[in-house]
Amino acid sequence: TRRWMCHGFLATKETGERLSHAVGCAFAICLEKKQKRDKETGVTVTYNQSRTSFERTGSFRQTTLTERIVDPQSAILAEPVPVRSAS
Repeated sequence: TRRWMCHGFLATKETGERLSHAVGCAFAICLEKKQKRDKETGVTVTYNQSRTSFERTGSFRQTTLTERIVDPQSAILAEPVPVRSAS
């Protein structure tokens, strides 16, 4: 499945259709770029039958040093979620 992001907006003096259209266009462009990047980098998906889960690797583009200097926030990596073992 794909991860979808939902955006909520409060439109004043408008119906919100133009804003919704703009967000839709931006999302479509973003999705096209991501699909192109996935195709170029060779995204792999590994299925685990015993846990009924899958792991997707290679879907994120690594930022260059120059990009990290220009925008340090983009280089911040999310902390992995700790997994508790069943006791």
